[in-house]
Amino acid sequence: MIALLPTSLSPLAARVAKESINSGYNIPLGEAAQTDLYRFMALELTEDKTEGHRAWRERRKPIFKGR
Repeated sequence: MIALLPTSLSPLAARVAKESINSGYNIPLGEAAQTDLYRFMALELTEDKTEGHRAWRERRKPIFKGR
C-alpha cells in the first residue's frame, strides 16, 4: 500500500502518510481519524505546503525542502 504513494509528495507529507497508514492498523478507527487530523494539521504550517501551493498556482513542479 505504501508503495502507491506518489513520489511527487513532499518528504514530510510522505512520512506523515506512511506513519498514518502504519499506525492505523493498531488502533480503533475513530482514534486513527483523530490522530491523522493532528498529523495533517501540522503539515499546514510547513514551508513545503506553501511551496506546493505556490508551484500549483505557477503551474510548475514544486521544489520541496523537507521543512
